[in-house]
Amino acid sequence: MVMFLASVKNLLCIALLVTTLVGCSGPTEPVGTVAGQITYKGEPFVDGYLGLHNPQTRLNRSARLDEAGNYLFSEVPPGDYVVLVVPRALDDDKAFRKIPIPKKLKRKETTDLSVTVKADQETKLDVELSK
Repeated sequence: MVMFLASVKNLLCIALLVTTLVGCSGPTEPVGTVAGQITYKGEPFVDGYLGLHNPQTRLNRSARLDEAGNYLFSEVPPGDYVVLVVPRALDDDKAFRKIPIPKKLKRKETTDLSVTVKADQETKLDVELSK
């Protein structure tokens, strides 16, 4: 009987410790999401990635475009970001050059796309690529 009570006491102590630790994780930082679609001449653009760069925090994120040209960035800290559209790597150099992404959108120093992420909000950003 003494062994049983000692086991129950140990289990209760462990349960109390776990409950206390889980409750001490504190609040998480607020985040937002960015979602949209990339198109070229009205058709989904799928041969690339979309990138986010925050010049102040130097945070970089990238998202692959799906078969419909859609992308989603989740859990993005609030702030101002420049937006890049980067082609996926291709083995054929000629095919790579034919990807219709304007040069200015491929570099964070030259892109004219930007987005402001707000906490607890989804920001919609659709991009139509044109030369």
